[in-house]
Amino acid sequence: MISSRVPPPLLDSLARSPDPVFVTDRSNRVVLWNKAAEHLLGYTEDEVVSLPCAAVLEGCDVYGNRYCSETCPVTQMAARGETVRHFDLNLKAKDGSTRTVDVTILNLPVPPPERYYLAHILQPSALRLPPLPEHEAPPRQPLVAARESPDARARRLTPREVEVLGM
Repeated sequence: MISSRVPPPLLDSLARSPDPVFVTDRSNRVVLWNKAAEHLLGYTEDEVVSLPCAAVLEGCDVYGNRYCSETCPVTQMAARGETVRHFDLNLKAKDGSTRTVDVTILNLPVPPPERYYLAHILQPSALRLPPLPEHEAPPRQPLVAARESPDARARRLTPREVEVLGM
């Protein structure tokens, strides 16, 4: 359990933060969900803790590129010890609507086997771009397939390269 690896005062602070925060482990499972996140997205702690964040939030950037997946780029960067800069993400709220948020990631190193936890701090985005209408949205299947491919070369393709290959 997370509480044995991350200092309890830190968890308590994140849980009581006025900012929407959730924490994931290296398997992308939600291990902490605070009340402010519940207020922003509508899910309760009981509904999300222990689930993969991709199964709940379905996070995509404003262009439809999927972030929340088994091959989450944020988790991959954290595993390499890279700094994750803040970014905008569309998240699915409990009511089915989309919330565009600015995400800041705190990489919380812990001893093996976990190695790290990722605190996701959410703020409503100043970007406020509506999702593309369905008829204008780029096809997602080839991009999703490339992002989840076991072949590392396919995962490095840009969205445009995937689109061209799909043609």
